[in-house]
Amino acid sequence: MGRHFFGVKMQNSGLDIPLDVAFRLAVEQHQAGRLEDAEARYRAVLQAQPQHPDANHNLGVLAMQFDQPQAGLPFLINALEANADNSQHWLSLLECLVRLEVWGEAADLLDKAEVRGLNPLAVAEYRSKIEAGRGIAADADLLKTLRSLAGRSSQRPHSAGKQRSHANLLKDVMVFFRAGDWKNMEIAALSALKLRSEQGKLWHLLGVACLQQEKLQAALIALDKACALQPKDAEVWDHKGVVLNRLGEYAKAEESYRRSLTIGSGRPEAWGNAGINAIDAGCFVDAAHYLQRALELQPDFVQAHNDMGNVQKLLGHPERAMVHYQRALELKPDFVEALNNLGCVQQELNQLEAAVASYQRALQLKPDYAEAFGNLGFAMYELDRREDAIACYQHALALKPDLAEVHGNLGNALQEMGQLEAAADSYDRALVLKPNAAETLCSLGRALLNQGKTDEAAAAILQGVSLAPADPGCIIARLRLLYAQGSFAEVDRYLDEIIESALAAGRLNAGLVNECLTPALSSVNRRELLAARLARISSLPDGTERRNGMLATYAMLSAWMDGDDEVFGRLAREHAGFLTLPDISVDKNLRRFAIYLQSLLRYKAQHAAQYSGMSTAVLNVIGDSHCLSPANAVFDWQGQQVRGQSYLALGVKMHHLAWPGINQKRYVADFLQAVDGKAPILLTIGEIDCRPDEGIWKAWRVGTTPLEDIIAGTVDGYLGWLDTQFAEVAHGAVIVQGIPAPGYALTGEKDPVDVPGFLAMIRAVNVRLKSGVTARGWYFLDVYAATVNESGVGNGQWHLDQFHLQPGFYAQAQRWLCSGNVA
Repeated sequence: MGRHFFGVKMQNSGLDIPLDVAFRLAVEQHQAGRLEDAEARYRAVLQAQPQHPDANHNLGVLAMQFDQPQAGLPFLINALEANADNSQHWLSLLECLVRLEVWGEAADLLDKAEVRGLNPLAVAEYRSKIEAGRGIAADADLLKTLRSLAGRSSQRPHSAGKQRSHANLLKDVMVFFRAGDWKNMEIAALSALKLRSEQGKLWHLLGVACLQQEKLQAALIALDKACALQPKDAEVWDHKGVVLNRLGEYAKAEESYRRSLTIGSGRPEAWGNAGINAIDAGCFVDAAHYLQRALELQPDFVQAHNDMGNVQKLLGHPERAMVHYQRALELKPDFVEALNNLGCVQQELNQLEAAVASYQRALQLKPDYAEAFGNLGFAMYELDRREDAIACYQHALALKPDLAEVHGNLGNALQEMGQLEAAADSYDRALVLKPNAAETLCSLGRALLNQGKTDEAAAAILQGVSLAPADPGCIIARLRLLYAQGSFAEVDRYLDEIIESALAAGRLNAGLVNECLTPALSSVNRRELLAARLARISSLPDGTERRNGMLATYAMLSAWMDGDDEVFGRLAREHAGFLTLPDISVDKNLRRFAIYLQSLLRYKAQHAAQYSGMSTAVLNVIGDSHCLSPANAVFDWQGQQVRGQSYLALGVKMHHLAWPGINQKRYVADFLQAVDGKAPILLTIGEIDCRPDEGIWKAWRVGTTPLEDIIAGTVDGYLGWLDTQFAEVAHGAVIVQGIPAPGYALTGEKDPVDVPGFLAMIRAVNVRLKSGVTARGWYFLDVYAATVNESGVGNGQWHLDQFHLQPGFYAQAQRWLCSGNVA
C-alpha cells in the first residue's frame, strides 16, 4: 500500500531559518532520497510563502514519486501559475496530466506550452503520449466487444443464409490476411465472430490482425480465446507468446512458448521467438539455448543468427557474436541490422576501422538508418575524429530526434571540442527524453563545471551518482567535482573506495585505472602511493594485454624518474605488445608516453656519459611530459654540476594554472613546497597549450573570444599564479621554459587550418611569456629560438620526437637562457 501523501504531521510548521536556506535544505533531502523529510521541509516553505514556485513544483514532483499524481496536481498548477517561464514547470504538469489520463486537458496544455516555446523534442514526446492514450481509449469499445464475444458459451444454429454470409466473411478475412490489410481483416473477422463466436481459427486470425496493429490487449483476448478453442495448435500459443512479450509479460510469454514447443517442437520460428523473449527477460543463457535449437533445426535461419549474435554479445563473448553476425550476412548480405550489430562488436573489440566500414555499408543499403549513423558517430569519436562524429550524430538526430543516447554522445563530442554551451543543450535534450539517465546528468555536470558553474554542476552530478553510483562516467564526474571543490582528502578516500569495490567485483573499468593512478603518479608521495595502487589493481583477475600495458606504463614513468633502468627495461620488454594495439581514447596517451620513454632509454644508452656524473646538486624540473627529458641527466648549469630531478604533473597546462580547475594546481603547488628551496626550479609547462587540436588555438577556433585575449589570459594567469606560490615558499632561481617550434607535420588531425596564423600564435605566446618572466627577474628558456627554422616550424636539431626535446638540449640550454639583464 502506498504512503498517503497528504496529512503530514509536522512538529513545527513555522520557519526559524531564512526561506532560501529552508528550500535548499529541502532540495538536499530530496536529492538524497529522504523523501518524507523533503516533503515536510517543502510544506514548511509553502506555509511561509504559499506561491513559492519551486517549492510547489518540487512538492508536486514528490507526489508523483509517491505515485499519487492527483495529490501533486494542485501544487504543479500553482508552480506554473507562479512562474510560467520555467519549462520544467510545463513538463511536470504535462506528465501529471498524462499519468491521470486526462487526455483533453493534457492536449490543451501541450498546445499552450508549444506556443510558449517548449522544447520541440518534448512537444513531440508528449504529443505521442497523448495520441497513444487517446488511441487506447478509442480501443476500449473494441475490448468491450471482444470480451462479450469471448464470454459466449454457446449459440443457436444459424440459418442457411447466415451460414453463407459467414462463409463470405471468412473468405474476406483470408483475402485481407494475404494482402496484409490488417484493419479490414480485423473488421471482417469481428463480423464473422458475431455470427459464429466459437470458431477458433477466426479468433486466431483476429488476434494476428490486432497484433499487427499493436492492439496488444485486444490481440491477447482474441488469442486467449483461440487457445481455449484450439489448445493443440502450436502456432496459436506461439502468437500468444509474442503478444505477451510485447506487453512485457515475459514469464507468461515463456509459458506460452513452452506450450507451443511441447506441441510442435520442430518449428524453428517458435524456438527463435522464445529466444527473443528470454533476451528481453534478461535470461541470456536460456536465450542461447533456445536460439541454438532454432539453428539446429534450420542452420540458415538468418534472424536467429542475428539474435544469437546479440545474446553472445550480452554474455560478454564479442568474438562469438561476430561469427553469428557474419554468418547472417553470408546468408543475407543486405541485412542492415546485422551490419549495424557487427559494427558494434567490432567497435567493442577496438576494430574501429572495420566498424566504420560496417556502419557505412549499412547506410549505403539504408540511408535513413538513424541508429547506424549514431553508431558511426561513436566510432568516429573513438578514432578522435570529433568533427566527423558531430556530423554523424547530427545526421542521426535529423532522421530520428528521439534518440536520447545520440543527443548525449553529441554533447560529449561538443564538450571535447570546447563548445560547452552547445554540449549542455544536447545533454538537456537527452534528459527530456530520458530524465533519469545517470551518465547524461553527470556529463551535463562536467560541462557546467568547465563553465565554472560549480553549484549547478554539483546538483546534476550528485543526482546522476545517486542513480548509478557504480557507473564509471558517474564516478569520474564526481571526482571532477571533488577536484573543483578542492576536496582532496575526499578524492583520496573515494579513489580507495573505487579500488576496494573493484577488488570485490573482480574488475576495474580501464578509464578508472587512469583516474586511480594519475593522481598517484603526480603526487609528492609518488613512490609509495603509486606502488600500493599498482599492486592492488594488478591483483585483479581481469587483466588483459591492454590493461596490463597501461599499468606497466605508469610503473615505467615512475622508474624513469627514479633512474631505475633495470625495472624500466624489464617492463618495456614484457609489455612491448601494448605498443602495437589499436588506439582507443582510454589508453592512447599512455601508449604515446611508452613510446616517448623508449626513445629516452635509447638516448640514455647512446649518451651514457651524460648520466654518469656524481653531482649532489639538483635542478628541480616540474611540468608535464617535457619534464622527463632532463630526468637524472647531469648538466653544467651556470657553472655548477646539477642533476635533473623530475616532478611530473601529468597533463598540466598553463590553462590549468591560469583558470578555474584545481587538481593540477594541487600537484604543482605540492611540488613547489616539497623541493629544496635553494635549488633552481625549471618549469616545463605550456607546450600542450599551443597544439593545433587543444589549448589556446582550439579555444579560439570554437569560441568567440579574440585570440589575443586568450593568449593574454592564459599566460598572465599562469605567471600570476606562480607569483602567489613563490610568495609563500622559499626557492632558488626560477626558469620558465618557453614553447618549442612544432616538430610535427601540420596535417591530418594536427592540421590547424590556418598554418601561418597558428605559427604566429606560438610566437605571440613566447613573446608574452618571455616578457612576463624576465620582468619578474626570472629566467626564460627560449626553446623556440633553439628549435625554429626559417619557416616557423621545428628545425629538427633538438627534438627527440614530434613534441619533446632531447635530454642533451639542457646541457646547451644556457645559450638560450634569457633574464631581465640578458637580451
